[in-house]
Amino acid sequence: PLQPPSLPWLPSPPPPSSPLPSLPPPSPSPPPKLTVLSINFACRDVAPLAGCDNCKVRFDLIASAIRGGPGYSGLPDLSSVDVVLAQELGTAEGNFAQITDALAARGFTHTTGSPAPTASDPQCANP
Repeated sequence: PLQPPSLPWLPSPPPPSSPLPSLPPPSPSPPPKLTVLSINFACRDVAPLAGCDNCKVRFDLIASAIRGGPGYSGLPDLSSVDVVLAQELGTAEGNFAQITDALAARGFTHTTGSPAPTASDPQCANP
């Protein structure tokens, strides 16, 4: 059989029986960082507490603070928060719409928290 000419400036390939060099194991990636802000609204719009007279006032003040209104201090930096977890917000969504709107203006998306995703919840791609 004919053999190609030898080229001295090219390295010779390893013989077919030589094992390939093993690669180092992959280094583990750090887990993604997720910053969560948890807020307890203490709103229980059920009997005998239904119809309290300060929820609208409180919710308007909270929405103003979220929007960056003057006169508030000690608030977390919402630009570094990924998730806002609202607790004890047991009232109709219309009663806290000003908070939902203020958070939406800051780039957050509202989900209901209902069991399982609802039709109106944003859906993530399945990884």
